[in-house]
Amino acid sequence: MAVYQSKVNSEEENESGLDEQRTVTCKEAAAIHEKEMYVCETVTADREEIKEFEAWVKPRIEGMVPVYGRSIDYISLEDFDLMGRTVFAEAKTESFTGKVAVAEVILNRVESENFPDTVEAVIKKDGAFSSWGNGSAAEAHLDDECLEAVQDAVNERALPESVVYFREGRYHDFGIPYMIIGRHYFSSEEIEQK
Repeated sequence: MAVYQSKVNSEEENESGLDEQRTVTCKEAAAIHEKEMYVCETVTADREEIKEFEAWVKPRIEGMVPVYGRSIDYISLEDFDLMGRTVFAEAKTESFTGKVAVAEVILNRVESENFPDTVEAVIKKDGAFSSWGNGSAAEAHLDDECLEAVQDAVNERALPESVVYFREGRYHDFGIPYMIIGRHYFSSEEIEQK
């Protein structure tokens, strides 16, 4: 556990005007840092915790969203938006877990050698997502829960990287069945035996 000194930037947040000192985990400090509400200065910390924190937080890049636990480092805000619209159109009636899984399939496809290597190319590939083929994704609004599901998918991997397919109602005729979440059946890529 590391101890961080926090300076509150606005009078509203700290009416006393005093600096606050509290103990937080590395992930909590990253969340504070991400919100840009505090300037964190390390007061005391275990060296390993500092290394873990520095390795976990990616530098902020204007117009980009950091991606964690994958070979993708960042996606653009436009790609984040496209993923949110796709998740809404494909999984708006599914549980939060189901929404995250759909977002993960998109990212897994970007990482796969068998699919295009950008979010936009994966999403808009002919026949890849029926919601783009029928126009419902392009017209979809950005739902908070769907955007949060996309954020969860870029923050941490929940499905194996081989899970690149999903379908409503039954498994595809190709791929290896992996799991069912709600009405969606998720499958992984077939792996050639060597």
